[in-house]
Amino acid sequence: MNHRDPQKKEKILIIEDQLNIRRVLSKKFKSLGYEVLTTSNGREGLKLLNFFSPHIILLDIMLPGVNGYEVCKEIRKNSNVPIIFLTALSKVGDQVKGFEFGADDYIVKPFFIEEIERRILIVLEKKYKQSETIKKIRFDKLVIDFENKILLKENTIFELNEIETQMLKILTSKKDKIFSRKEIINFVWGLNHFNHSDYRIVDLYISKLRHKIEEEPKNPLYIQTIRGLGYRFFQKFFEN
Repeated sequence: MNHRDPQKKEKILIIEDQLNIRRVLSKKFKSLGYEVLTTSNGREGLKLLNFFSPHIILLDIMLPGVNGYEVCKEIRKNSNVPIIFLTALSKVGDQVKGFEFGADDYIVKPFFIEEIERRILIVLEKKYKQSETIKKIRFDKLVIDFENKILLKENTIFELNEIETQMLKILTSKKDKIFSRKEIINFVWGLNHFNHSDYRIVDLYISKLRHKIEEEPKNPLYIQTIRGLGYRFFQKFFEN
């Protein structure tokens, strides 16, 4: 799974206001061969972004001054660098908000440092594989442009966020395949542990996609719920 180049040090920017957490993470990832830079506030993190050019960012939400959501929003205006939220905010709404602002993953404190290490590898691996994925696909009246994160429905253009794009990738990856919530979570977020909150996030994003894709979101034709099993992209609309 690990495609990291041992001759190249990947850079991690840690934006976290708790000194002990910064020290522990910095020490751990330097020992693993990463180049690490840390800061305690969002404004400085934004200033360091262009200077340091990190390969991935670990970002707290409850920061002094500019909070993590706003930092993430600002970064996403110009950069697709992977961002993992590292926060004590554990409610489903907080997680959904984080992903909507553009996060690639969301880890709730307290955490095991081995978990962060694994999730970083998963996010970086996904980034390296992006160039290998299909860029554009057509279904009936829909055109999904994965590269530019755009959905064209007849003459209407909808922008897709990263999570919506990844969910459409898995749903359209195999004809007539029913994907469980667990499979969707594994593909989109790279998680290997599950709870009802995780499943709720899948349902919320399916609802968001249906409002963009379906003529009648409450009576969907494309993204169908298969009770007790999961979701599928209706095989009638596969054209290739």
